[in-house]
Amino acid sequence: MNIKKFCFTVLFLPLFFLHAQNPLRTCDLTSQKPSWQAVIGGQAIAPVAETSYGFAVVSDGRLVCTCTSGGKVMWQRDTKARPTGKIQAWGDFLYYITNNSELNLMNPSGSVVWKTDTKFKITQKPVTGWDGRVFVQGRNNVACYGYGGRLKWNLELAACDNIILQTFPDGSLLVFFNEPYEGKSTGLRISPFGKELETITFAGTIVTASQCGQGILMTFTDGSAGLCTVQNGTAVSKWVVKDSRSSAPFKSIIAGKETSALIKNDSTGTRVLIIRNDSGKEENYFLISRIELDTVQSTKATENGFFICDKKNAEEFTADGTINWQANLPPEKTWSYITYTNTNQILICMNNWVLNAFVMSQSVQSVKSASKTKTESKSYVKASKMNRRIDGVTYTTTPQERMDEILLAFTKGGYGEKEELMLSQLKEQTENYILELSNNSSFSHNRSTFYSSNPIYTQTVFKAVEQSQSDIFASDLADLLLLESDTLMQNTLILTAQKLAYDKDGRILAALETIAGQNNTTKDTKKAVLICDATYSIVQFMGRPALYRQGKNILSHFLYPQYDKAIRDYAAQTLKNIIKLEL
Repeated sequence: MNIKKFCFTVLFLPLFFLHAQNPLRTCDLTSQKPSWQAVIGGQAIAPVAETSYGFAVVSDGRLVCTCTSGGKVMWQRDTKARPTGKIQAWGDFLYYITNNSELNLMNPSGSVVWKTDTKFKITQKPVTGWDGRVFVQGRNNVACYGYGGRLKWNLELAACDNIILQTFPDGSLLVFFNEPYEGKSTGLRISPFGKELETITFAGTIVTASQCGQGILMTFTDGSAGLCTVQNGTAVSKWVVKDSRSSAPFKSIIAGKETSALIKNDSTGTRVLIIRNDSGKEENYFLISRIELDTVQSTKATENGFFICDKKNAEEFTADGTINWQANLPPEKTWSYITYTNTNQILICMNNWVLNAFVMSQSVQSVKSASKTKTESKSYVKASKMNRRIDGVTYTTTPQERMDEILLAFTKGGYGEKEELMLSQLKEQTENYILELSNNSSFSHNRSTFYSSNPIYTQTVFKAVEQSQSDIFASDLADLLLLESDTLMQNTLILTAQKLAYDKDGRILAALETIAGQNNTTKDTKKAVLICDATYSIVQFMGRPALYRQGKNILSHFLYPQYDKAIRDYAAQTLKNIIKLEL
């Protein structure tokens, strides 16, 4: 583990002021009628969590309530235990904490997929990773779980600070320690696989931190701010700036895509510094006169600029200092939390169990929900590419014994930093399998592959895939289902789909539907039953209405008279079971 001390070169910002502008639009939410309202079954104990379908809120009535972005209540579910208010959306899913130490995963239909006791008090809301893994932090712990609820690793650490766990662009984590070193803040960079990479001593005492696409923005008690990022596998300070106009520290960061807003109090009021994330270059400096920084309740980067609210006022301002709108909020004793959504709505959790929504922009339809926007796929690992291709056939250099070790480790959990190599070796096998099948399709005659010729080895590979609890294999599995024509291997792949259960884009279900429609399936009872079971397993785990309809279509194939009666009967029963899910 490396120990690093950052020594910053400080750039002083130019000396000028831009005073606050008059808002383009003002409104009074104390008297204005809400755009819509929803009853959430209790008083909210946390801000709403935005999802791909709308948002969710957890209440003191031990309920999770979900609504569409238009305010239609979808469902309310009992948490079965005391929620703590720490809730985080993962696409369609929700991670939330109960009884201080229990991590729960709830799917879009409101079913708790799994619950596990971390054995320590979780002090922050969960942080989701790239491949379905989730990180949770306690006072002296950081732990990682797969999307199936199995523990991947748990690190016991020195006392952690209350600054939220941050993520670097390379996927590594930064946890802040409570105990300073020589009066300066310290932190630990951890790999997604639980490896302690380097201990960092910062140039001063950190006030707050927030991650952006370029790294982690930080502000310090001496009035400076900087960006910490990872280059060539190590943490570096990319830039640091200091405001020569005021030594007061920046107390809030609103991190945007290209620019961010750093906010401070000084003798003239609440000041906003707009900086470029990549260079720290100042873009603007202005006053927002109606916001009390010490009582700020919520902030967010928006499509049009930056949102901020205190206990009395809310506003959205742009990087050039324009205030798009300004709103008076209801009396603070009447509400508990405020959120500004990706669809330009203020959501106010009222104390009377009602959620009030106010549309703040007339261009709501043109604003894309951030959770629905396609993002670049990221992966923590790449295939190790150890294999050699000879005469169009791939031969593995990873022995059966090693695959047995990987399967055992993934089944038991708690494998820590060993996971990186194991995932890489496993990914190598699935990618080479695809290459072999793709090459075979170019030949007019049947050519057996290494994987079909070694069924025990191949079955071990895919049992390990089932237990990996990483979504990096889902796309490969969908491709293999369509490419493989060997009955034994195809059945192995279908069984893997059932055990994996995760199908974010519906590609595995689409492949199963293609197989279900093939003529050679009409009399193959075993294959049809496997498809039915895999379909039910995916639909149940994913809990999404779109996949529910897709699953019903698959099972409907087996109800036609050309299929054997045993197949028709099994499919009909499976269809009834899916309908009972009430998605």
